[in-house]
Amino acid sequence: LFVWDLNTSSSKSILQGPDATRYSYIYWNMSWSPDGKQIAIKGRRRDNSNDELAVVTLSNPSRLQVIPTPAKVGGDFAWTSDGRHLLSPMLSVETRRNELHAVDITNPGNPKPWPNQPTDRQISGVNVSQDGRWLAITARPDPRLVPWENESDAPSTKIANQPQSPRSNLFSLPRSRRNFLL
Repeated sequence: LFVWDLNTSSSKSILQGPDATRYSYIYWNMSWSPDGKQIAIKGRRRDNSNDELAVVTLSNPSRLQVIPTPAKVGGDFAWTSDGRHLLSPMLSVETRRNELHAVDITNPGNPKPWPNQPTDRQISGVNVSQDGRWLAITARPDPRLVPWENESDAPSTKIANQPQSPRSNLFSLPRSRRNFLL
C-alpha cells in the first residue's frame, strides 16, 4: 500500500515492517478520513484466516490499527464527517440482515448498529456527505411474499424481489415445495 504525490509524481509506502506483509491483498475500497491523516482499508490476511478492516495513520512512522469486527464486512465503508466513526455494512445477528454498523475509531469496540437507517433494505455499500447530513447507500430490497397461483390447486405464496413474468409459472411442484426465494 502506498500513496502517490500528485505534485512530485513520487510514491511513498505507508506500511512498514510486519504491517507491510500482513495482507496478501488489499481491496479496492480504501477510504480517506475527512482530515486526510488516515486511510481505512479492508485487507485479506496473508495466512488466509479472514479479511480485516484496519485504519492506517499516515504520520511518520505510520501505524496500523486493526478494527475488530464480529461479522464479515461488506464491500464499501465510509468515515463520518467528524472522522470519529467508520461505517460499514455487516450482517446483524439480531435481524439476520446486512445493516450499517459503526466503530468509534478513538475507542474501538464491537461495531454498533447505526441509527436512522433504512429497515427494508439489505445494505451493501455506504458513503457519507461531507456535512454529515446524508448517507448514500447501495442496497437491495428485502424479499417479500407475493401470491403464487397454480392452475391445478389453490393459491400459495412465494418470496420474490421483483414482479414475475408470465414465464415464471411454467412448472408445478407439490404444495409443500412451492415457497421460493427469487
